[in-house]
Amino acid sequence: MSKYYLDYKVTIWLRIPVSEKDKDKFLDDIQNDNLNCPAEIFNDSDYDPKPEEVLFETTEFITVDENDGSSTIEIVEKESGKTIWDNSFESEAKRKLENVK
Repeated sequence: MSKYYLDYKVTIWLRIPVSEKDKDKFLDDIQNDNLNCPAEIFNDSDYDPKPEEVLFETTEFITVDENDGSSTIEIVEKESGKTIWDNSFESEAKRKLENVK
């Protein structure tokens, strides 16, 4: 049994079926920035949402730059949940400083 695991961050598309009766309201809300996240329709009683579908074939690795300097790869100790290595800008800078000493 492994003592560690590797986590990595990806982007992925989700699909929410929109009924004919919700289409115009949905378009209006998106175009007028009334929905920060389309998943908010599940909390809006004006909609009749269907369950979302995860489009696994759209999975793409995300870079540290795209993640605002935060890690996108981490090695985690399973038992403690502690991250023992990551590729964040902060961690990379610390490793470089340690190599200078």
